[in-house]
Amino acid sequence: MTVAHALVDLECPHCQQTFVENAALVRPWGTAWCSECGRSFHLDPNAEATARMLQAAKAARRERRQRVGDFRSLLNEPVPRLARADSQRLMGDVLSTLDGLLERLDNLHRRHS
Repeated sequence: MTVAHALVDLECPHCQQTFVENAALVRPWGTAWCSECGRSFHLDPNAEATARMLQAAKAARRERRQRVGDFRSLLNEPVPRLARADSQRLMGDVLSTLDGLLERLDNLHRRHS
């Protein structure tokens, strides 16, 4: 199982709060909507802070593509040839990803409480 979306942290220029967004939606000259203050803002790649967020989103998309490719290649291998260490590493990666997502959700929940 892979994560459905690559996620990236964005910082709102209006309220300076950080929120999580799908990296596929974070593109140069696009628009982001802050879940904290409810305002939208443009992703101008010429602004230094925005350029960093855009780079992080690009890296997250690239990493997701790589992980999906790795996962697909494991699925295409015959089951007997899949080494025990590979299956354990894959399960560890899945659990680590889920732990990270749960931690991010916990942090968001604490901010809103």
